[in-house]
Amino acid sequence: MSEADLVICEDTRHSGHLLKHFEISKPLQSFHSHSTREQAKKLVERAKNEHVAYISDAGTPGISDPAYLLIQEAIEQDIKIEAIPGPSALLAGLIGS
Repeated sequence: MSEADLVICEDTRHSGHLLKHFEISKPLQSFHSHSTREQAKKLVERAKNEHVAYISDAGTPGISDPAYLLIQEAIEQDIKIEAIPGPSALLAGLIGS
């Protein structure tokens, strides 16, 4: 997260606490279940020129949250996606594929 220019998250309040704990100060942008495909397109457009990270409030990004819209848009725009594994390598492989 410390290398990102922008951190996309479900809830900026939750993610803000996490980043603050690790003394990381980055701009946060919310993206949640009520976000639109148009918002996803704008965020992915930013990823063409900036290092953008996505974190979920709970669960695995891309599996149990709205990241699928971001992922679909990134794939359509040929943006590289890198999944950082948590406790399960299986889920990281699934998301990365």
